[in-house]
Amino acid sequence: MQIHVSREGKSYGPYSVGEANAYLQSGELSANDLAWFEGAAGWIPLRQIPEIECPAMLPPPLPAHGVPSHYHHVAVWKFALLSILTVGTYDIIWFYKNWKFIKERDGSDIMPFWRAIFGVLWCFPLAKDIRQHSPEPAPGYLGALPLAYLAFHLCWKLPEPWWLISMFSFIPLAVLVLQVHRINSTRGSRAPYYGRIGLGAVTGMVVGALVLVMAVASSFHWIVPSRVVTGEEIRSADLRFLRAEGMLEDGELPLYFYSIGIFSVADEGNLLTDRRVVSYFRLPFESARLLISSATFEEIHQIETTYSDSALEDSEVFVQTSADADDGFYLSLSSEEGGDRTFVNRLTELWNEARHKKEATGEDGPPAGAPAAVGEAVTPLEVEPAPVGPGAD
Repeated sequence: MQIHVSREGKSYGPYSVGEANAYLQSGELSANDLAWFEGAAGWIPLRQIPEIECPAMLPPPLPAHGVPSHYHHVAVWKFALLSILTVGTYDIIWFYKNWKFIKERDGSDIMPFWRAIFGVLWCFPLAKDIRQHSPEPAPGYLGALPLAYLAFHLCWKLPEPWWLISMFSFIPLAVLVLQVHRINSTRGSRAPYYGRIGLGAVTGMVVGALVLVMAVASSFHWIVPSRVVTGEEIRSADLRFLRAEGMLEDGELPLYFYSIGIFSVADEGNLLTDRRVVSYFRLPFESARLLISSATFEEIHQIETTYSDSALEDSEVFVQTSADADDGFYLSLSSEEGGDRTFVNRLTELWNEARHKKEATGEDGPPAGAPAAVGEAVTPLEVEPAPVGPGAD
């Protein structure tokens, strides 16, 4: 038998049966090549000729990156590391890529970006989708993971340092990440980025790690808090400094305090006690000289406040100590968590109490333009703001 072979429009042979089998074993011929021999009705694949010994059939080659993965397939350790060191930012990216996969899989018109931004809410349908598309019965606790994720997120409302519990919100999501891995393992697929961390992720981790360290240090008062703190929250070392500089006397109760320092409050700060309000700052290039301005509530003539709408800029409070609009000193207060308003409101209350006490004892009446009743809002004076910085009476 002489066999003629055709491949891609070109003819080869004729070959004897032995030659054809040898070429098949070496790979020079394919079992799918078309063949014809005398007596055949037409061209047929080589494998259909009884005398031909085809090698064992192999599965078709995998795509360049193997079987396409389902969902956003990353290693659990990678997800946990990125979630912690990016302070939860990676969670949003993970949500986005999973919803993008679902949109392309189902051909739907969902909006992955907004589902990622509001991931706390959309975590419920995502967990349900992952559970429904698992090749084997998924654990029943997958349905409770979104509730756990929500509970961790709500912990950020707790007082310091308990709000740090919210940093563990990645744990419920890590269980979903593990389930996604099981789905892909069953399919024999693995995403090319599974355990790889790119340059962008490294940059995000470095920046996030710095933010995380500062947040933890601030929560445990290892550094100066970036907000107005209550008297009970003032660090013991800072209380010793205030007492040593005469800004806090024996028996005087600190109510609120704020300093723009990071590691020390020695250069600038603002203090409200049950007796007075104090502002201090250290002159540039004169580290030994500390300028302190203070006024008892009876000495305050007016309070002018300019609140800041930016988290990067402090609110300014001018404490006027005489009828002369230039006499007084400034306070700088952080607007974080509304601390500036809390400080000013308490200062105003104590000032009003002092004025009414003077009226009751027959001393000088309230200064012109002062609020008429305790708790009444202080109306800012329509004057050009004085230069920032405390000034002595």
